[in-house]
Amino acid sequence: MRIRMRVAGLALAATGAVCVTGPAAADPVTLELRYRCNFPLIPDDPVMVRVTTDLPRRLAVGERMPPITLETADTVSAYAAKGLTTMYAATLEGTADASATLTTPDGMELPLTVPNTLEKTEIPKGAEFTVKSRGSTPGLVFDTPGEARITVGDLLLKLTPREASGELTGLGAFESECVQDPGQNDVLAVIQVGDDPGPGGYTAEGSTFVKAGSATLPLTGTLDGGPTGGTFNGNLALNRTTGTFKALGFLPVVADAVFTPTGALTGTLAGEALSASVETNLSLPSARLFGLPLSTEDCRTSAPTRLDLKSPSFTPAAGGTLTAAYALPALTGCGLFTPLINGFTAGQGNTISLTLKPA
Repeated sequence: MRIRMRVAGLALAATGAVCVTGPAAADPVTLELRYRCNFPLIPDDPVMVRVTTDLPRRLAVGERMPPITLETADTVSAYAAKGLTTMYAATLEGTADASATLTTPDGMELPLTVPNTLEKTEIPKGAEFTVKSRGSTPGLVFDTPGEARITVGDLLLKLTPREASGELTGLGAFESECVQDPGQNDVLAVIQVGDDPGPGGYTAEGSTFVKAGSATLPLTGTLDGGPTGGTFNGNLALNRTTGTFKALGFLPVVADAVFTPTGALTGTLAGEALSASVETNLSLPSARLFGLPLSTEDCRTSAPTRLDLKSPSFTPAAGGTLTAAYALPALTGCGLFTPLINGFTAGQGNTISLTLKPA
């Protein structure tokens, strides 16, 4: 598959022209596109292409983006399969060029042609089939902050159908130009370069330990925001979680807990040292002792608690782990068992740990 990529502020890592950091973490990316391909005797045949790769969502300036490995699955129509088998074709193999455009943060463009090898594939009689391919680009380095974008373009297939004996068919080897149907989303990925994490924000995962009830609760959520220059701002949202508390030191109370921030998380990022604070309420909408309900939906802390989160090694491109110690105010609105619930929740010595990763 031929890939044309537009890029500015870019250096090929393979040239050794710049000093780069280690490779960035990559996330799986998938894009499905419809094409019209011209096969011998079968013009304008529909082909569905599924492109799969791993790409980083964020890079620091000067950070190396590893070679992009593209894997495709091209679904060929039953009509094309019938035409091939009519010419005694039993297998199909060859190469492909994927066309794409990589636009760098400063608007320049880099065309790339990525050769892919097609897996040898058996052709069914009168049924659609899938041909897989694989190829990779050079490594890239961006020297300007901003947004980089990868857009997929047209395809050029170089196909060799063979008879069951391995001999060439009467079609010989041929090229098939595949033109993308208009009006589709052809953006494979958008990569943020530099300190700004972009609109994607971060995912949050970790746990909190409540000392009074000797309970560890898993935490998941999101942070909508991140660093801008030397400041750090965002809206933290944590999902409802469940843990087992020890009431009176030994009675197992299974409770649902919800941390609800009362405002934005704000702080500073100096180098890799991050300090950020947020105030949050804790509610226990459900608490059960041996299956018997103890709390009500209105059970929550009487005042917000402050989380002063810190990380010694946080980078915008990779994220980091934030930790804090905090106190829980007394809970109120829990019903008849409010004193019992406060016995395994309220107090000092609680801790929280959240790992933020680019979304």
